[in-house]
Amino acid sequence: MDRQKEPPVDTRLVRKELHHAKDRLAEQAEKLSLKEQLAKHPYISMGAAFVTGIVLGGSGEIRGDFARIVAEVISKEILQRKK
Repeated sequence: MDRQKEPPVDTRLVRKELHHAKDRLAEQAEKLSLKEQLAKHPYISMGAAFVTGIVLGGSGEIRGDFARIVAEVISKEILQRKK
């Protein structure tokens, strides 16, 4: 069984491609508007309003529970996105 050798990776070329990709992503990010995103996804607005109410409400117990729940939701979302 002959194994094919992979050609050596040109690190300069890879870095150049990464730099171009970073520039493209940065340009796209500049075009994003929070107002447009909130209009497209109203649940983000509702979530932000809910979080603001919890924080301004001042209950320490609720804040702790909320922080734990948010951390769990974020970790589940990240783990699901990896799949």
